[in-house]
Amino acid sequence: MSVSTPTTLLDLPAPFRGHFIPVTTSTMDESKNHSGHGYAVMAGLQTQGRGTNTRAWSSIEGNLLVTFAMHPDKLGLEGLAHWRPLELLCGYVLSQVATQELSCLPNPPLLEFRPRNDLFVINPALDDNDSKKARKLAGVLVEPLQSDWRQGVAVGMGLNITSCPDDASMMEQVTYKKGYFATSLTAQGVVTDPELGDRFRLLREFCELFPIELAAMQVGGVAAIWQKMGLMDDAGNTVFAPRSGQADPIAGRFTGYDGDGDFRLSGHAASLRTADWRPVALRYWESLGFSILR
Repeated sequence: MSVSTPTTLLDLPAPFRGHFIPVTTSTMDESKNHSGHGYAVMAGLQTQGRGTNTRAWSSIEGNLLVTFAMHPDKLGLEGLAHWRPLELLCGYVLSQVATQELSCLPNPPLLEFRPRNDLFVINPALDDNDSKKARKLAGVLVEPLQSDWRQGVAVGMGLNITSCPDDASMMEQVTYKKGYFATSLTAQGVVTDPELGDRFRLLREFCELFPIELAAMQVGGVAAIWQKMGLMDDAGNTVFAPRSGQADPIAGRFTGYDGDGDFRLSGHAASLRTADWRPVALRYWESLGFSILR
C-alpha cells in the first residue's frame, strides 16, 4: 500500500513503464496493484521493505528500490518449471549494472553474484573465514503475483547506492548470517549524485540491458547465463557447494530446475535444494585442484 500517491512517471524503454512513489510500505506489495507485464513501481523510501525468508530489507533514501511485474509468457519463457531462472536472469543483469558503476574506480573491487539472489563485494585481502570478507551490495526477491506464478511474478530489487546499514545494526538483526554485512557504491568509492538521480539512471540501464540478456537465455537456456558468470563450462558441467560448509562440493552436469525451484544434477537421484546448495565459480574449485567433469 502506498503512503502517498504516484508523483512521477518513469522514463523507461519499452516494454517497461511505471511510476515513482516517494514513500510506500513495500514495492512488492504495491506491484500487486500494477501487475501488467513490464510495469515498474519504484520508491524513494519503504517503511516495510523485505527480502528473502521474510528478512527486513533496509530501505534508505537514495538507493534503488524497485519491483517489476513480469509475465513469463511475455518473455518467451513460458516453458519454465519454476521462476528461479528469471530470478537468476534479473540478478545477473543487476550485477552487470553494478559492475559498470564500479569499473570507474582505479582498483575496482571483485563482485560476486551468488545464485539465487545476492550480489556481494568481495575483499580478497581478508581470510575466507572473516565474516566481513563479503559485503552485500544488492539483492533480488521474486514472489508470485497470483496463486499460479505462471500468470505473473513480482521481481523486487534493491541496490545500495548512497548508503547501507552499518556493521553494528547488522549484528543486532536476529536474521544475521555470516557474510551479510553490507556496503554501497558510495562506500566503495563511487562518486554518486547528491540529488539522488543515480537510482533513476541505473534503473534505466537495467531496463536497457535486460532484453539483451533475456535473448541469450531464450536461445541458450539458463546455462547461457551461468556460463557468463563463470559457474558452468560450455558442456554444462558445474560445481555445487553446500551453504553450511558441512559437506563436500559435488560436480556434475546441470540438467535444469525441478518444480520446486531446486537444482537437478546428472548422477544424483535427488534434486539439490537451493536453500542448502549453491553453484560456485569453476575457476575457484579448479584452482584448488578439484576435478571438474569434462
